[in-house]
Amino acid sequence: MERAQTEVCQSRAAGAFGKPKAPGSLRPHGGTGAGRRHRAHPGGSGPAGRAEMAAGGAEEQQQQQRRRLGRLSALSVYRRAAGAERLERRRRGTPLPAGGRRAKARPRRGAARGGGGHELAAPPPPSAAVPGRVERAEATPGSAEKKPPGGSAPSPGAPRVRAPVGSTEAKPPGGPAASSVGGGVPGLLRRLGLLEDSRRRAAELFRWLVAPVEPGEFAGRHWERAPLLVRRGDPEYYAGLFSTADFDAILRSGEVQFGTHLDVTSYAEGVRETHNPVGRALPAVVWDFYQNGCSLRLLNPQAFSTTVWHLLSILQEYFGSMAGANTYLTPPGTQGFAPHYDDIEAFVLQLEGKKHWRVYSPRTDTEVLPQFSSANLTQAELGKPVLEVVLEAGDLLYFPRGFIHQGDCLPDAHSLHITVSSYQRNSWGDLLEKLLPAALQMALEEDVDYRQGLPMGYLGYMGVANSDAADTRRTAFVEKLQRLMKKLRCSPSWIPGGLPARSLSSMAATIRFSPATRSLFDEPLGIAVQGLGPQQQVTLRASLRDEAGELFEAHGRYQATDDGELDLARCPALPGGSFSGLEPMGLLWALQPRKPFWRLVKKDVQTPFRLQLEVLEGHGDPPGQLLAQAEHERLFLREGVRRVPVREGRIRATLFLPPGEDLFPGIIDIDGFGGGLREYRASLLANHGFATLALAYYKYEDLSQAVTKLHLEYFEEAVNYMLQHPQVKGPGIGLLGFSKGAPRPLPARRAGRGLPNPAQPGPARPGRAERGGGARGRKRCGAMGQVAALSLRRLSARCWQRLLWPGPARIPGALPARSLSSMAATIRFSPATRSLFDEPLGIAVQGLGPQQQVTLRASLRDEAGELFEAHGRYQVADDGELDLARCPALPGGSFSGLEPMGLLWALQPRKPFWRLVKKDVQTPFRLQLEVLEGHGDPPGQLLAQAEHERLFLREGVRRVPVREGRIRATLFLPPGNGPFPGIIDLYGTGGGLPEYRACLLANYGFAVLALAFYGYEDLPKEMKEFHLEYFEEAINYMLKHTQVKGPGVGLLGFSKGGDLCLSMASFLKGITATAVINGSVANVGAVLRYKDITIPPLGADAKRIKINKSGIADIVDVLNNPLEGPNRRSFIPLEKAECRFFQPGALIVTLIKASRGPGRALSNPRAPRGGRRGRPQLSIEAAWRGRRPPGRYCRGRSGPATAAAVMWRAAAPLRALCRAPLPPPPAPAPRRGAVSVAVTPAAGLADERVDTRVAGLAAGQAVTLRAVVADERGCLFQSCAHYRADGRGQLHLGTDASHGGDYTGVEPMGLFWSLAPAGMERPYQRLVPRSTGTPMRVEVLVHQGHSGPGAIHGPVMAKAEVQRWFTAPGVRRIRLKEGSVRGSLFLPSGE
Repeated sequence: MERAQTEVCQSRAAGAFGKPKAPGSLRPHGGTGAGRRHRAHPGGSGPAGRAEMAAGGAEEQQQQQRRRLGRLSALSVYRRAAGAERLERRRRGTPLPAGGRRAKARPRRGAARGGGGHELAAPPPPSAAVPGRVERAEATPGSAEKKPPGGSAPSPGAPRVRAPVGSTEAKPPGGPAASSVGGGVPGLLRRLGLLEDSRRRAAELFRWLVAPVEPGEFAGRHWERAPLLVRRGDPEYYAGLFSTADFDAILRSGEVQFGTHLDVTSYAEGVRETHNPVGRALPAVVWDFYQNGCSLRLLNPQAFSTTVWHLLSILQEYFGSMAGANTYLTPPGTQGFAPHYDDIEAFVLQLEGKKHWRVYSPRTDTEVLPQFSSANLTQAELGKPVLEVVLEAGDLLYFPRGFIHQGDCLPDAHSLHITVSSYQRNSWGDLLEKLLPAALQMALEEDVDYRQGLPMGYLGYMGVANSDAADTRRTAFVEKLQRLMKKLRCSPSWIPGGLPARSLSSMAATIRFSPATRSLFDEPLGIAVQGLGPQQQVTLRASLRDEAGELFEAHGRYQATDDGELDLARCPALPGGSFSGLEPMGLLWALQPRKPFWRLVKKDVQTPFRLQLEVLEGHGDPPGQLLAQAEHERLFLREGVRRVPVREGRIRATLFLPPGEDLFPGIIDIDGFGGGLREYRASLLANHGFATLALAYYKYEDLSQAVTKLHLEYFEEAVNYMLQHPQVKGPGIGLLGFSKGAPRPLPARRAGRGLPNPAQPGPARPGRAERGGGARGRKRCGAMGQVAALSLRRLSARCWQRLLWPGPARIPGALPARSLSSMAATIRFSPATRSLFDEPLGIAVQGLGPQQQVTLRASLRDEAGELFEAHGRYQVADDGELDLARCPALPGGSFSGLEPMGLLWALQPRKPFWRLVKKDVQTPFRLQLEVLEGHGDPPGQLLAQAEHERLFLREGVRRVPVREGRIRATLFLPPGNGPFPGIIDLYGTGGGLPEYRACLLANYGFAVLALAFYGYEDLPKEMKEFHLEYFEEAINYMLKHTQVKGPGVGLLGFSKGGDLCLSMASFLKGITATAVINGSVANVGAVLRYKDITIPPLGADAKRIKINKSGIADIVDVLNNPLEGPNRRSFIPLEKAECRFFQPGALIVTLIKASRGPGRALSNPRAPRGGRRGRPQLSIEAAWRGRRPPGRYCRGRSGPATAAAVMWRAAAPLRALCRAPLPPPPAPAPRRGAVSVAVTPAAGLADERVDTRVAGLAAGQAVTLRAVVADERGCLFQSCAHYRADGRGQLHLGTDASHGGDYTGVEPMGLFWSLAPAGMERPYQRLVPRSTGTPMRVEVLVHQGHSGPGAIHGPVMAKAEVQRWFTAPGVRRIRLKEGSVRGSLFLPSGE
């Protein structure tokens, strides 16, 4: 994007535009129809309207001149085609009809990419005349001060309006801040600098800010109470503070980035939009946005303007709180932001031009002084404004937190104002939120009154039910509670910086998220709680509110481990909550609305969902007291993803583009019934590398309001738009539809050219036909019609893998690479040496050169010795580190894009059409990883290599061969005594006894029986005839097993095993749920018998077999239509089934309901009938969630028959792995000198408090403090915390707060009480000394930068050793061996 913008600017500078103009010489903004539309204000007719018409001739000539030059903007072309009559009315000055709304001012596509358009100009100075503008009456409601009857003072909620203060008498007398005249604001700041007292400087500056209102009057009548308007009539009052010329100079400085420093916004027709491109904000592009009606918001102007920084630094001391600022530049006749309220105290300083403001009181008590800002509000949600005024240069407007406000520019002038803000999260509640938990914890430790138990039988006289009863016991209970509350007071020791150290037995519970504060909505979230008691029972409750304010809740019951820690990735939820079992993400997927049948829908993808998590004591209903709480944001837009509204021709859509200038595979996303424009799915896909167009087709803007008639030409126009987009990869795009949006892709595909199958977006890869797909596979994918989803191969193996696991959170260990060069490159795995086959694997390489090009090659051999390989081409970051969770693979390898697990899912066999199958699940696959130099073919020399084991059996899972009666199977039981939910797993055509799927499910809490039914031991060798009595015997075996939970079992079948599962569910008892992968609703391949019932196999026609050029047989069309003639006898009578068919969380499927009644087929009434040879297209799209099955399938169709997707939710809890990305390497920080760490006392008792200080750091430098100790058996324990040095380069753990790591906040002893086992070998090991005569030696290290626990830390800057003794000098230890007494007696020193 930045490159494109630079090219455009260079062409303009060298071509028709001549040399760049200085800010002062830029022509005034003319506001012609070709640039943007204007708002028609009341009073637009009459002389002003005629003046506009008189100026119209000149404007028309300019417009024709631009048309001849071929420089009409795309926006003007669109507007001319969309509403010529409306434009003509605007040009004549005719006001809009009653109820009319102004057109939306949007940047044209060319402007967003830095190209096209007419001459760009900066906004006009305040004195510039703008021809053709409609004059607005200066008198506006609310501009004069209103007093209540009787002449009393205004009420606290009423705004205050001051008279103009243009004369000297009106200005405050005396003081250096009496006026800004004489040097403007810079001169005022220089005069204030002569005052030695900083508090006086701050008071004088604030007096100048609110003059002529006295600061005391302001604090008593307006601060946090009511708005204040100060009219000064002095346009030069803020002279020198900030100007449009300063804005332009900052843009030309080359340091302004879109999104980071500058926002481009618009608000029209009730829609607030952000139009930020990616990269540097070039002046030509920014002013082009401005000319097209967009507002410009410069974030933190103090970073660019010394004057603004100086002003805020002085005001900060007055407020006693952080002070910030934003500047807003708005074109005439436009509005940039929707109505909203903020969480800050706002001072609006009008610097140039005029702006029309409307301020509204808080609507409810909850909006008075809110803790957080609001979302965008609609005009219908607002009442009557308490203040409506036109703010002119030199004026001031103040409004407190919670007051709704909106500002729009008048058509005759632009507006430049700066908003000074303060008091964000600076309330009593925010302070008490930190102090009260600490004070209560101290009270529990020091005062026995707080630890006494509640009176026995108190529930008989307390509570709401007994509130009316007169009972002395109730009175005494309340009085005791009031006494305890009075005793609970905050002493100076509880001020941050004075918190006492917490011992191992009294530390407060803390919640840790991974990622820490925010994550993508589809990104796994790691949740852990520390500081609980051993084996303590707690309830975790999650809640969030949607945009309509509806509450969603879920809770899980847990028991902490022996070390007082609760990690949801390791600890299963106990029965009684919203879910049970090992569910790391259970608190999120189990969220249920309080309002019945309410759906969680996201409309504004630019704002996050806020997830609230509470830890409550016990398992009661309701649970006990609150132990800890935290908040986490779930985002819908990754940083850098661009949201581009599309209004070209008839298209009404939003395009989401991933970061960068590459070509991306394109998708059109169409929602279902309800209409409108749903963007959440498109934004999530864009986060993972897809250019996605969220397309509306009815009930949105000027589209049809009813879905009575749809024209495919509209969708064809959207397809052509995507195919012509410069950042969409051809030759085709993919379609994604939901509900009503699903049938659109099928006819659209037939009608549109260049449109691939909706199930397989993007161009075919080379060699697809040779792998079994080819054109035949693409043409036959009409079976995906009702879902119109992405292809199974691409979505499951790539996109879903990426959605489920973005990267590793910790690296418990680093494997040393075998380096063959002097760079000593090392490969890091997470987990370090071994992991489960379906567990995400983090891969990173360190020690490479900056921007070095390398090839990573992965390989493994199956049990037959066949080799599977994959490779990816990468470019190393500037710091020499390559993290596959952050660095995208470059084109030319087995895959490209950001694919953390690409080296695993892209493994291909050297022997064509060979599948990766695991027969012996007790042995692992050994993955070899090599780092090779360069991108050649073959690549260069070997830089590093490492090996990793991929296991199939978790430690403790039992494998039990079963040979009872006729049963030939293997039972896998999870660790523990159970009982566990039972599953019978049936494989497909090929026979034998594959166990890999059963053992993987057993790793997550299921008792799974892998059942063979032919081609194994003494079972039939061929698939000719099956008897359901054999499968009934297996069901009875599972139901009678002592470790299988009743009253029924679940069935999981693949291919032929799928239709056997459906037959079992139809005829046998004891089945509660069934899940089928790629199965059929008809009996296929063999005769099926049960008692006196016989179901023949579905007929086939061998003549329909096709042999492709590679000699591969295509059997897709072999089977007959089960709805025709005698083939109907092969249908499985699913209407007899008594079990449930659910959609599992582990599978992405189509749920097709069965029609009840004799002789009815399982079908979908809305599925397109016919297809090829008139067969119904009953389809399934199944994918392992976050992993590929161990069996590797050829690309294309993986099964011979169509399938009904009948799913079971109980098979869902496959592990949602919650790992954060690898921590970035520490950035080099400046050193002030030798860094030292001092821990005093260096030798002391184990329960004695120590004081830890670090000196010699740079101001604000980021460091990681780590403590390491080994017990007497050699087990390593460690802890770490993130800190930043103060302004003097010093760090004191007694006063400075930790920002992350194993704990947060001020914890003087945190490095010691948070010591935990290092690595994963012994996660439950406790640090217990056996010999009290030897000290525990703790090493404290200071590492450069911030790094997480278990990660590779930065360089060691300083270290110190501390000895922690368990016996003081002189204490005597006497062994006792008297009688049966065995012990040790410790006697203090002395007699």
